[in-house]
Amino acid sequence: NHDSTPGSIDNPSIAAVIDNPSFIVLVTNPAFEATWGEAARCATEMLEQSQVGGQNAAGLNKGLGQDAAGLNKAADLNKG
Repeated sequence: NHDSTPGSIDNPSIAAVIDNPSFIVLVTNPAFEATWGEAARCATEMLEQSQVGGQNAAGLNKGLGQDAAGLNKAADLNKG
């Protein structure tokens, strides 16, 4: 039996996810999660993981760009 009414949420990030209109799409069919709180927790974890993944990718791209710039500079120096 699934709880279909939102309860009080103690975690501010989870509360923010629930307040976001796009979250309604995730909980229209709460059969996947036992409670609204669990659904919110799962959504928050996914968001946090995607943000961390994006930051890691940005850091990696920055490092690769710096390496490429260094290689290009070395190649230019070797020409002379």
